[in-house]
Amino acid sequence: MVDLKHQIDIKASPLQVYAALATPDGLASWWTAVVQADQKVGGKAEFVFHKRSAVYRMTIVALDPRKQVAWSCQGDNPEWMGTTLTWTITSDGGASYCVSRTAAGSRRPISSQCAIRRGVS
Repeated sequence: MVDLKHQIDIKASPLQVYAALATPDGLASWWTAVVQADQKVGGKAEFVFHKRSAVYRMTIVALDPRKQVAWSCQGDNPEWMGTTLTWTITSDGGASYCVSRTAAGSRRPISSQCAIRRGVS
């Protein structure tokens, strides 16, 4: 099993960061334009890339405003199967917030496709 960690500093409030991670509009603003996501623990999320050539289905396992969002990958991509993506929001003590993403339990290193493509505004 492989664990992958990313960290990015964002100048936004914790609630803005949380909204970018936990709402369909927020996720579509920086990750992929084609996204469906429930806003409850136990709900489902689906992320579509490259005209449906890559589809990632998740179960939402944690939604804690200002602190954490976590998803469990359910299938459609063997390298992600069984992986849990956890987004942790922490403060640097000022106006910036750090978002750490951990992909734990992956069978092999996860592709860089999941890198953040634009900042939270």
